[in-house]
This record gives sequence, structure tokens and C-alpha cells, in this order.
Amino acid sequence: MALITMVEPEDATGEVADIFNEMEKFLGHIPEAQKLYAVSPGFLQATVANIRRLMTHPRFSKSSMLAWVRFLIARETQCAYCIDFNQWLLLNRHNFTLDQLETAKREPSQTPLPEDELALLTVILKVVADSNSLTAEDISHLKELGWNEADIFEAISHATSMVGIDML
Repeated sequence: MALITMVEPEDATGEVADIFNEMEKFLGHIPEAQKLYAVSPGFLQATVANIRRLMTHPRFSKSSMLAWVRFLIARETQCAYCIDFNQWLLLNRHNFTLDQLETAKREPSQTPLPEDELALLTVILKVVADSNSLTAEDISHLKELGWNEADIFEAISHATSMVGIDML
């Protein structure tokens, strides 16, 4: 629970209200993190710009990988909202089963993703667990699977910001 007062949709004005309206149309609600970020409209705007970018990214936009990243990180950070929201996405928007989610929680290497996405997910979880554990071999392997450095950076940045969101 945040100790800083979050901006509720009914209290939002200006650019924050515009962003909230857009989120409401797309998600059907305003995520808790964005209500907190709205205390700083510039920060909210920058965060939403990054989310929009990932939602239109050629490799991430149609994939469930980033939802899996957030779901699996949330189990570690114990963010109930993030677990529930990403579980909802995986079940309802990506059509996975509860059994698949339970298996992935127990053994992330069994997450039902294509090989290239599973490899990136594995590296992301490795970095989140120990940021000093990333190796040149990890990056080389991802490049062999077709990921470029911008893709790798953006996916890892998304994951580490997830940890930050949960800490906030």
C-alpha cells in the first residue's frame, strides 16, 4: 500500500485525466501504479510513453512474454495487484490456462513461450535476481536467436522497472 496519496480517476485533471481515459478504454480500469505515478504528471507521461512503445514494438506487441515477465517477477516481489492483473492478462487476453501459470511459477523454464522468447525471459529473470550475473554469453545467445541489443535492453528495462514499481 502506497503512503503517498494516489490520484483517483475522479480527481484527475488535465493531462492525467486524458491518460486515465485512454487507459480506461484500453484496460477497463486504471492500474494502481499509474494512480501513484499521477502525483507527478511528467513521470506518468514518460511511463505511459514507454508502455505505448512496448505495446507497438514489432516483437513484443503480439507476444505474451512481457506479461509473463511481470507475472513471474510479481511472484518474487509479492505484489498482489501485479500478480492478479498479469494473471488476468495471461488467462483472458493470451488464453493460457491456470495449470500453465502454476507450472511457470514453479519452474520458469517451463513457461509456454517460443524458444527465443523463453531465452529472453530466462535472462531477464536472471538479471532481476542478480544484476551482476548477466554475461556476454547471455547476450550472444540472445543475438543468435534474433534479438538485437535494443530489444534486450528494453525488455530488461521493463522488468527492472517492474521491480521499482513494486517497491514504490
